[in-house]
Amino acid sequence: MLPNGTSIDFEGGQSTGEFNELINGEETLSYNQFYLFEYRSPGEEFSSGKHYHSYNMDNNIQVGNQSFFMEQGNSVLERFRMVTYDYQPGVLVWYFNSKFERGPSGNDPYSNKGKGYLLTIDPKVEELILPGVFSDAKFLTKDGNYPEVDLEDENENDFEKFVKAQRDEFTCFAYTRYATYINGEAPNCSGDYVDYLPKLTFEGKNLFYRRELFNDVLPNEQQSTLGIGDPFRLTATIRVGLSTFRPEGSADFRPFKVYKAQNNEMVLDAIETEKTARVAPISSFKDSEQSLPANKYFHGDSSMVEKKGFSFRVTAPHKNALKGYDSAAPAGSNDNFLRRPRAKVYFDWE
Repeated sequence: MLPNGTSIDFEGGQSTGEFNELINGEETLSYNQFYLFEYRSPGEEFSSGKHYHSYNMDNNIQVGNQSFFMEQGNSVLERFRMVTYDYQPGVLVWYFNSKFERGPSGNDPYSNKGKGYLLTIDPKVEELILPGVFSDAKFLTKDGNYPEVDLEDENENDFEKFVKAQRDEFTCFAYTRYATYINGEAPNCSGDYVDYLPKLTFEGKNLFYRRELFNDVLPNEQQSTLGIGDPFRLTATIRVGLSTFRPEGSADFRPFKVYKAQNNEMVLDAIETEKTARVAPISSFKDSEQSLPANKYFHGDSSMVEKKGFSFRVTAPHKNALKGYDSAAPAGSNDNFLRRPRAKVYFDWE
């Protein structure tokens, strides 16, 4: 509270205490914006020979597994397929913008037209085609994307009907008891393979429906189980898992593997895996070329940056830089092969 007769001229340059000084009736706010670069190597084990040196925390990054049913087969079990997904290794680039809050609303690119507090940059904002029955071109729109799926909508399109049929079949195959609890009534199921999923194993772990696993299996028992999601699970999280930059000339990356049941064990389905999507390397980025996708479906896939003429290019380390690293060197040595440089980044301004 100001003393009687006291006034403040907000444009007079005097101290205004907790008030902000206005210049020509306006206040200038400044925000911090910068890039963060890190190398991610999911799938790599930090070991040499029989010696295990360290745990790779990138292996904790998991989006979960899902399922689908082939259209042909003598039984539900023969038609069942499990799909695993791997994140792409490489240089992951983050964009920080303090204009937005740290919480969920501030880091929501869908609501903020591709912007947020801390988001990754995806060099290839495009559809990722899922394996198996979901790779059929008849389900894609003219621009090569999946149509939006709203299973609560009474006016279902052909693709939504197909997804619903796949999920209904998975419900009977995997979790009728949990479905009864969630929906208040038992699903309409019949046949020899009702609730059969927990009888299957993958790498020594019993399979469970992922939500049932979270709610019904104790944490100490979850180590011996593997959660499987229902058919058609496609989110920005999956597409952004391929957002890393890799040197030009790197081999195509294959994020999906498909497995089939054999003697109640899930084994690699080499034929279906060979058909899965390949991701070509992208090694460079220019802020001047970035634009918000016209399709709102992809607004959460990449951080929209300020256009300042900034660019970068990711290359492989020179072979001479790798000569000093030896897999036989002690684990704690700076010369150990696991400490070798993985990528080299060149920065430039237009």
